[in-house]
Amino acid sequence: MATSSLPPVTSLGSGSNLDLQGILDSLQANQEQQLTLIKNQQTRVSTQISAYGTLQQAVETLQTAAQKLADASTYSVTKASIGGGSTAFTAKTSAGATPATYNIKVKTLAVAEQLKSGAIADRTTALGSGGSITVTLADGTSKTVDISKDTSLNGIAKAINADDGIGVTATILNDGSGKSYLLLTSKETGEEAAVTKVTSTNATVQRVFGYDSAAPSATEGMQQMQAAADATLEINGIAVTSGSNTVDDIIDGVTLTLNTVTTDPVTMTISSDTSGVVTATQSFVTAYNTLKNVIASMTKYDASTETASVLTGDSTTRTISSSIAGALRVLSASGDTLRTIQDLGITTDPTDGTLDLNLDTLDSTHLHSLNDSLAKNPKDVATILQALGTNMSKAVDGILGDDGLIATRTEGLSETLDTLQDTYDRTSARIDADIANIRAQFVQLDAFVAQMNSTSSYLTQQFAALSNQNK
Repeated sequence: MATSSLPPVTSLGSGSNLDLQGILDSLQANQEQQLTLIKNQQTRVSTQISAYGTLQQAVETLQTAAQKLADASTYSVTKASIGGGSTAFTAKTSAGATPATYNIKVKTLAVAEQLKSGAIADRTTALGSGGSITVTLADGTSKTVDISKDTSLNGIAKAINADDGIGVTATILNDGSGKSYLLLTSKETGEEAAVTKVTSTNATVQRVFGYDSAAPSATEGMQQMQAAADATLEINGIAVTSGSNTVDDIIDGVTLTLNTVTTDPVTMTISSDTSGVVTATQSFVTAYNTLKNVIASMTKYDASTETASVLTGDSTTRTISSSIAGALRVLSASGDTLRTIQDLGITTDPTDGTLDLNLDTLDSTHLHSLNDSLAKNPKDVATILQALGTNMSKAVDGILGDDGLIATRTEGLSETLDTLQDTYDRTSARIDADIANIRAQFVQLDAFVAQMNSTSSYLTQQFAALSNQNK
């Protein structure tokens, strides 16, 4: 007789001998194809976001190059050359220097003051007790140093050298016979750095090291070994003095470093240095071509294999490409013979839109070169290249930035990625619920079939028993 409840099922399909687990797995795999499609979409969008990151780097490099071209200081760089291979002085130019020629004669070099004490028998013996020592310079500065801890020659030299603001350095010189001397040398050259007084509150130290340039003693204190002196020059016949051998306040934008005196004037020429313009232009062309190649690589389509790239057909990328190409259209109204970038030797390759820069070649197919244009008309070159840099900077500003094309497009892709993740999560939850519901139904089916089989077997046995009784 059949029981009133369904028999338990140990594993799906075991009660009915049906492949219910296989059917359920097949249904689940079919449902999860939806998740695979969403994952593929997520991968594609993530790849596009990464591609825009690479694109942004290329645009930023172009931005830097464009800003260099737009900067007026790029075209005001100068250089100095010294005639005759002279090494009497060197020259360095900076902002403010203008092309000119100078005849320079170095008559004397700037030197530092040097004082020497009398002989000291023992450099470690104290000279009196306590006190301080004061050094005064010609510019009016005065500095006092405490020597109370050690009044020996060693201690005094150490105390002076430990004070950065005293204006002199102290050196101990041993003559080889056991006698020592204190040398005081001005830290700076020139008459303003001359030592005018050395005084001490210690009487012994005052007697040994005292000095007064207005009334020097021939028998006591420090003696002048070298008087401080300014450098003297003649620049284009004009007498000039400098307290330093580094002269940076005579010619605007030019720093001279004096090495030796000269008997005759030496010619120094300040001229425009166009190498920086060439380098800036080369960097711009390289950055522009790199960006064009990045865009081409990301948007290409292989018709033979019907394979698209990560940004094939992307409208934002097309807009970026069009924007930077449009920035190349420069027309100078001030130039007589040079008005466009083509007049500077910068041409566009008709096959891929990249730029070609001709530096020097001039022939029937190369009518213009950058170096030739710089040599003949540097002002017009500067006008055109500055306009090019300004145009490109404006174009790039619309591409970069918080509201630029790349940021806007990337933000949209990120939102798409978030939406896809939400869709994935909802779809995954729905599939899990559907499979759980179907599994529950299969469990009931399995148990029902198992019960029916059990009932059928029971009835068969009963009918067989009745048949045997009737025989």
